[in-house]
Amino acid sequence: MSHSLPALSPERSRLLVVFKDAEAGLPVRHMLLPDFTVAGNSSLEEALKLTNPSDHDLLIVDGTLETLKALRTNAQMTSVPVMMVVSAAQAANHAAALDMGADDFVVLPIPADVFKSRVRRLINAKKRTDEQQQMITHLKTAYEKKDRFLQIVTHD
Repeated sequence: MSHSLPALSPERSRLLVVFKDAEAGLPVRHMLLPDFTVAGNSSLEEALKLTNPSDHDLLIVDGTLETLKALRTNAQMTSVPVMMVVSAAQAANHAAALDMGADDFVVLPIPADVFKSRVRRLINAKKRTDEQQQMITHLKTAYEKKDRFLQIVTHD
């Protein structure tokens, strides 16, 4: 009897949910869990200490502008997209949040399919940006090699 290895699943996007009140972040987590790998509810302090930007594709934060400001002023966090999730009562912060660097702003309640679509859009944009950065790095390396080669050839 032959045994086959289970098929590998494609890599799932990694999200970090940062809410001051862990219970307030649970509905967001539950909407995302079937489709994404979601790190537990973290406090801002934990997120700033433990998070390596390359570990997460998206940060989902509560509607406090202080949280957003702290994330956007941390040099390691500037390349990670941030989605703010707020209640209807906090929706007045919409423009301020976008001006401070939020990549998207979601007012709860929101249908799960719409929420997940917006999450996927931000993740896809990050992946494109990451690919562009890799290409730029590759081109810079190729350009440097070309320059070294030309210096060797023209030295004679």
